[in-house]
Amino acid sequence: MYTDHRIDVNAQYFEVLEAQLEQQRYQEVRDALDPRDVLAEVQHLMLGIGRDEEHPLFPLIQACVTRGTTNECGQRPYEAALVGEACLPLIERAIGRLVHAQLMVEVEDDAAAF
Repeated sequence: MYTDHRIDVNAQYFEVLEAQLEQQRYQEVRDALDPRDVLAEVQHLMLGIGRDEEHPLFPLIQACVTRGTTNECGQRPYEAALVGEACLPLIERAIGRLVHAQLMVEVEDDAAAF
């Protein structure tokens, strides 16, 4: 039985090419995002946080209430450094949601054009 391996190679080539194009388009859409839109999406996601203790600012607020703010005690709470780290997953999720939404609009527009 004769097997044409060129078909497999061509299929793999086009799969890799398609993945590269998708990644490039994702990057282009992400680069075009307005930071204000991302902030609005982060705020929207924060509204969905059920418990106060799960809010990214809670540890910092708790520390400031317990030990005082920088102005009161002269020291910056170490929890302040954790705020950015705690917010990063929300920011990443917001960016992902906005990019996905834009890509879906483009797909729908392309489908409507046919």
